[in-house]
Amino acid sequence: MKKYLIFFIFCLFSLTIFANSTIKKVRLNNNPPQLVFDISSTVKPKYNSSYDEYNRLIFLEIEKVKMGTKLNSSSLSGKNIEKIDMIDYGSNVGFFIKLKKGSGHKVYSLSNPHRIVIDLKATNSSKKEFTVAIDAGHGGKDPGAIGFNKYKEKEIALAVAKKLQSKLSKDFNVIMTRSNDTFISLSERSRIANRGKADIFVSLHLNASKNSSAQGMEIFYFSKKSSPY
Repeated sequence: MKKYLIFFIFCLFSLTIFANSTIKKVRLNNNPPQLVFDISSTVKPKYNSSYDEYNRLIFLEIEKVKMGTKLNSSSLSGKNIEKIDMIDYGSNVGFFIKLKKGSGHKVYSLSNPHRIVIDLKATNSSKKEFTVAIDAGHGGKDPGAIGFNKYKEKEIALAVAKKLQSKLSKDFNVIMTRSNDTFISLSERSRIANRGKADIFVSLHLNASKNSSAQGMEIFYFSKKSSPY
């Protein structure tokens, strides 16, 4: 009976310790750049963290704590942080921290006093995950469709391809099958994309019509799934 009583008192004491764990303050250091969670606790706080690279989103969940301060997201946003949101799960508290482009991070805990720290620093990586091959239709001896005022399909397709290249280059590696008025065979266009290990191949073309009210787009695509077509 005495052993059970001691065990019960130990469990009650442990629960009391965890119940008293509180996030006292969430602050942003500038030098070095850090996001710090100050925690009032007699034991080292436990936490889980994960990172969604595509959305630049850190998820930090601190276990068995209460939020003892108001989260001021605007005061924590800055050079490295775009936005912070918080969810109180009752026994745990979760934080969603969206980083700005070019920002890296490292999560760890420190003691005396207890705190969880997220180091924030600029990354020099210019690696882009996906590659897009842009194919301006026709070119050189092949003008394509001839439209109003003798506009040639090959010229408009190239102009649109260059604008698309400029837009996509911010987030993707871009391969152009042609960047000037050059004739390139169909087989060579696909070889250019394959040599560059393109993830997607986009070929731009334009139709001509005698009806000036004609408008709209045609989009043909092949998926990786087989089809009768």
